[in-house]
Amino acid sequence: MGAPTDRRRAGRTPCARAASEVVVYATGDSHLEGIEVRSYFAHAQWPPAPETDRLHAAWALRDIARDGGFDLVHSHACAAMELARHSAMPMVYTSTTTATPI
Repeated sequence: MGAPTDRRRAGRTPCARAASEVVVYATGDSHLEGIEVRSYFAHAQWPPAPETDRLHAAWALRDIARDGGFDLVHSHACAAMELARHSAMPMVYTSTTTATPI
């Protein structure tokens, strides 16, 4: 969910080569080589539920604010966008669902 610049791992990922480090907020059973994963839930929560998504997003945004080393949040969670107005952190949102005509 965020990308800090105060902790660098040069050369491991495209972001690291650009002097950035990615921190992924996901469930504890998620593992990405060379990338820090922070978790609220130990395991995937299934089926997906709006309240679970809001809890995860709120925890992640609070952790990002407390960390103090992030420059940007890139989220795929609608719940994070709902909470973005409560954060001073710039946020980019990528929708990973099919658009539905109104």
